[in-house]
Amino acid sequence: MAPLEARHTHEEFAYTPLQDTMANVLFDGNWAIMEAVREKDTKRAAAIVGWTLAAVKGFGVKLTNPGGTEAWGWGKNVSSITDVVPYFEVTPGEIIDTMIRATEMLALPHSVHIHCNNLGLPGNYRTTLDTFDLVPDLNRKRQTLYATHVQFHAYGGTSWSDFCSKAEEITRAVNEKPQIVIDMGQVMFGKTTTMTADGPMEFNLYRLHHNKWSNHDVELETGSGIIPVLYRRKNLVNSIMWAIGLELALLTKNPWQCLLTTDNPNGAPFVRYPEIIGLLMSRKYREAEFATIHPDTEHRVSLPSIERELDWQEIAVMTRAGQARALGIVDIGKGRLAPGAEADIAIYPLKIGEVDPGREYERVIEGFRQTEYTIKRGRIVSRRGECLVWGNNTTIWVKPKISERYDMAQDPAFVEKFDRYYTVRMRNYPVQEEYLKRNLCIETETEL
Repeated sequence: MAPLEARHTHEEFAYTPLQDTMANVLFDGNWAIMEAVREKDTKRAAAIVGWTLAAVKGFGVKLTNPGGTEAWGWGKNVSSITDVVPYFEVTPGEIIDTMIRATEMLALPHSVHIHCNNLGLPGNYRTTLDTFDLVPDLNRKRQTLYATHVQFHAYGGTSWSDFCSKAEEITRAVNEKPQIVIDMGQVMFGKTTTMTADGPMEFNLYRLHHNKWSNHDVELETGSGIIPVLYRRKNLVNSIMWAIGLELALLTKNPWQCLLTTDNPNGAPFVRYPEIIGLLMSRKYREAEFATIHPDTEHRVSLPSIERELDWQEIAVMTRAGQARALGIVDIGKGRLAPGAEADIAIYPLKIGEVDPGREYERVIEGFRQTEYTIKRGRIVSRRGECLVWGNNTTIWVKPKISERYDMAQDPAFVEKFDRYYTVRMRNYPVQEEYLKRNLCIETETEL
């Protein structure tokens, strides 16, 4: 969520029934943050983050191509975590390190949530590994860094002609670093739409596909782009991408460290989750699908040699409990079944002891397509696809407790620059709670 456009995001949330919502706030090209990074003032960066989250009713910190989105405003990009962002004299690595430490200062429920630099480019796995090397182990309750849609960041090769998987190298690093959690970003074949704050990446995609492309800049904060794509089964690059996502999940030893996603809708719409679950639980299904993709894929990936089949418990972690722990919302009753939990439950028409997912993957896929019952806060809200209850969702947001000394609304330099450069007045920037029909505010004790 771009802070300046948060009001519209909350309006969208308000028209989404039942589904609880939260928004990670984009700080990847935030001018005030980059100035604090340049001055090596982590406390000031934390104060800016805390004020912004409370003002726009955000949940956590999102970095998308850190530094690159600002460079894109000048028609440029960054190609490594040591490149210098134009006009700010900071590097993506410095932004990432400062924001990790600022997030911990604020005791936010969720860690920094990062879309690494160089998404979608051959050889980008090196940038991903360099980013992972920055991450200290700072939190006992959760990860210190959440790296999203890592399939798009696990590419080897020097060009599209020798493009290959580097999932083994990525998962080796993840397996050695409990402070890092990743998600798959699984690609599935067919049409979808990509939308992201990574403006330069979307322009690169436009040059590859020549589909309609939209580009957007959010003043002083971030940017975005959107373009439709078609992932083709017989396209070698697309086939390798499909295999990489599965490799990440199957080669990560701890299911709590690799969560199931499609980066909806960028890799595929979320309605493809049942098929992905089937692929992870059945080697037989993977072999059947592999036989239909580009024949040269087997020389570029390790998927055919992976025997592992995930079990029901691992799928439950990767689709539910793992997300709750990674987001830091277990303490408010999410992602667990225990006294005091919220009783958000999905019941599927599958009996574990009667289905062998390795052989009967069709039953697994069909069983996960629709719940028998969906229970929200202990109340049945749908049965066999029929919605029984329409009600408000809950928007979860964070308000760090910050001393008056670090209150950015009272900081003369911050207020002066805000009034000079923004097209809105500071008093009109915050989102009023009236935009949140039902909300849950998590207050955190900070070091400020």
